[in-house]
Amino acid sequence: MAFPDNRSMRLARFYGNPDYALDTISTKTLSFVHVTKLNDPFDPYFFFETDFGERYDLILDYVSKGLSNKFSWFIENIPPELWTKILSDIGTYLQAQRQSTFMLSFIEAERGRHPKDNLLMWAHYGNGHRGVLIEFDTELLRASAIAANDTALRPVYDPNEALMKVVYRKALRPIGIDEVVEFYLQSNNGNPSHTRLIQYLRDTIATKSEEWAYENEWRMLWRNDETSASIQRMRLLDESIVCVYIGMSASRDFRRDVISKTHLTFPKAKVVIAEKSHGEFALKFRDA
Repeated sequence: MAFPDNRSMRLARFYGNPDYALDTISTKTLSFVHVTKLNDPFDPYFFFETDFGERYDLILDYVSKGLSNKFSWFIENIPPELWTKILSDIGTYLQAQRQSTFMLSFIEAERGRHPKDNLLMWAHYGNGHRGVLIEFDTELLRASAIAANDTALRPVYDPNEALMKVVYRKALRPIGIDEVVEFYLQSNNGNPSHTRLIQYLRDTIATKSEEWAYENEWRMLWRNDETSASIQRMRLLDESIVCVYIGMSASRDFRRDVISKTHLTFPKAKVVIAEKSHGEFALKFRDA
């Protein structure tokens, strides 16, 4: 069988729950989950951890050496109690970011490393091979996010976060004094968005422990600080789904529903069924 054209990168997502899979296909929507519902409390890494704690003497030493022209201003305008409040406010800002963030994860579908062939992922994310793997057109995913942003009453995502490749690390470095000082000084000028601290925080949103590297993850973010809902939904553009892979242990009824609903809502999408490959721990696929 011929697989979807890979001239552009594809992203895929397992759906182990049949109802979620059928809902995604039939309603042409993606569901973003609030980050507090994720199974990894380290993801996203919204922890305010510094290399100096709250020591006022260290910040004075840094300003006197690195920003000597601002030392007198700093002593006069930022007493110890204000400095403590600044650190507390940054921590509060991080928690606010966590409370307003919804996420949707994908797996990069590379040639030679396609999730359709990954038995571990089928077993874990595909509910013991009973679910499906849906493969998306990456550019249409991005366009769907932009369209959702354009029609919303207020922006629901940062263009830089529309599609982010996850980086895997053993650890994250602590936030430095210089980054906090720069953030505070720029905040006083009304524009902290381009500071190193904000860039650091943006980077942590797409950083996970190296133990998760096998996932080869990309993610999309959705922002909403005016809801208590745990799900946010985004409409998919036509032809966003390019292929649906049905697990080898999927029930006959589920298989039938996936085929019929995909042909109805995404008529150009390929639908294939996984089967055991003879004599090996591997899968092969046939047209539905």
